[in-house]
Amino acid sequence: MAGAFQHRAYQGVSNLRSATTIAFDWLVIAAAIWASESIGGPLAWLIAAFVIGGRMMALVEVLGHDAAHEMLFTPRQLNRRLDFLYFVPFGDTWEGYREHHLPHHARLMDERDPALQDFRRWGLYDPGRSFWWACVVRPFLALETLHDLASFARALRDDPTTRRKILSFWIPAAAAITWFDGWWLLLVYWLVPLLWIKPGLEFWSEVSDHFAVAGAATRSSRGLVQRIFLNPHGDGWHALHHRFPRIPCFALPRAHRDYAAVASEPLPVRTFAQTVLEVWRAKAAQRRATESPNTALDAGGVGQ
Repeated sequence: MAGAFQHRAYQGVSNLRSATTIAFDWLVIAAAIWASESIGGPLAWLIAAFVIGGRMMALVEVLGHDAAHEMLFTPRQLNRRLDFLYFVPFGDTWEGYREHHLPHHARLMDERDPALQDFRRWGLYDPGRSFWWACVVRPFLALETLHDLASFARALRDDPTTRRKILSFWIPAAAAITWFDGWWLLLVYWLVPLLWIKPGLEFWSEVSDHFAVAGAATRSSRGLVQRIFLNPHGDGWHALHHRFPRIPCFALPRAHRDYAAVASEPLPVRTFAQTVLEVWRAKAAQRRATESPNTALDAGGVGQ
């Protein structure tokens, strides 16, 4: 049974592995920029932008996420002090991420859960918004960017820690970018992926984790799309993470295998294609549920 699972055995933190993984993600971003500039053309740029967006997800939503749980570096203070490696360049801080994320664990899928609030804002529970609009078109129209920018502006205005960390990073960065005449590169390889690609990937990452999960509040994800773009570095085993949030992402695949061997009930695991199908079915069911009796009679001829 699940009680035989010793979750503390998977809670070891490796500073070396964390540091090399952070370096790997930054090197992938640099390589994508170099390859796009060397090849040239809009297709090369688009591929590079998605690769960069995927590594932004890896740095913020996986490695930064582990740091927010104080499971990326030891001693624990390093998780906060090193947030210029995985939060600050993307307009966030360790403190700000924790403020948003920890209530998600404490209030999973109730009205105070930030994830559920996001789903409502995105129209996932609105029968009037089709699957194609809510899940395919809207996430990549940068509409969420306006909400994120407003939140960022409020944090800069109201929170001294956010203001200090963002300005202390970006003022020297802006000086270096100006010195090397790199503003165009910053726009096309940083701001566009950050404000356009990453919000779309983050949408599908959150949906894969928590929306339309039959009989549960969260699912785990496997497959190539998850490993490259949505849940890299072993982060796809999200259902197990919510049961044992202090298992680092690197240990989650092994922990999931061992947990599955002793658990009385299996945790839900889906590929990206299976998740998309479940979400499509949930949106279709919403629309059917709102059909009026007259519409059903007209369509089916019942009662004539």
